Amino acid sequence: MDDTSQNMFTEGLSLYTQVLKFPLSYKVTQYNELNMKGMILNVTKTEFDFNIVSFNKTDEGAIIHIKLGSHRLLEYKGIFKEFIDFMSLFNIPFADIQLRLNSKGIPVEVLNQPEILTRWVNLREGELKTYLTDNSVKPIIEGADKDFSDSLQAIKDSLFYQFLLPPVYGECSHKPIHKVIVQSQLYQSEKFPVAIEENFISSTPQEVEIIQAGKFNIDWGKLETLYDKQYKVICNDAKFDYNVLYQAKYRYLTRYGVMRDCIAEFLEDTANKSIVSKQTFNIQFIKNN
Repeated sequence: MDDTSQNMFTEGLSLYTQVLKFPLSYKVTQYNELNMKGMILNVTKTEFDFNIVSFNKTDEGAIIHIKLGSHRLLEYKGIFKEFIDFMSLFNIPFADIQLRLNSKGIPVEVLNQPEILTRWVNLREGELKTYLTDNSVKPIIEGADKDFSDSLQAIKDSLFYQFLLPPVYGECSHKPIHKVIVQSQLYQSEKFPVAIEENFISSTPQEVEIIQAGKFNIDWGKLETLYDKQYKVICNDAKFDYNVLYQAKYRYLTRYGVMRDCIAEFLEDTANKSIVSKQTFNIQFIKNN
């Protein structure tokens, strides 16, 4: 690896975006699947535009302005269409986000929090008004009230932003480069601390390719107890046998330090793969204007 490439990764790729014209435009494809005994119970594939409107370095980290386009539904199970349309409305308040990042690329402040809350209030009293008396979605509405009135933790907990912000816009001079908390999809009550480590794969004068993988800190005894309660009977008394993968591969344009593409995945399976959860993101750089 040449000195320029090495410098990018130890000091932060985002240092090089000062020579670019904004916005930087990406297309994101998100895929979620739940599979039980070889049968797909639920699958959702969506696509949306992701734009970095501006990025400015500060002494403590950076300020980033992000705009998200509407989600386009590419694949789904027909019986879930109404619920998917309902849940997609909750993307609206986060369509425009301005964040202050620390030196590790982790959000520490939502700079336009009042605007996010206003968009949520308008949505709540508009498209969602007919749902406010529906007890079946009451927990979702109450959770959104909390997330959109104080959005920092919701953004930090977002799997998409965990794959995007610290790895791409944080400085990484030691291992682990950062730590995140990941929500299990198979065991909804559980959140796992994950230490992220990075390895270089290859380098050319045009691009650098790296991979990041997570090391999980899991209470195995507690998780197996949950398995016995939730899944053991329907898995015909199969052994617990839980596996988890948190991994992302990134390619960067060497000249600018801009991410060219990213393929990220969070996979879980249990009972000898009798039950499998998949979450993947494919992020592709389109252009800078």
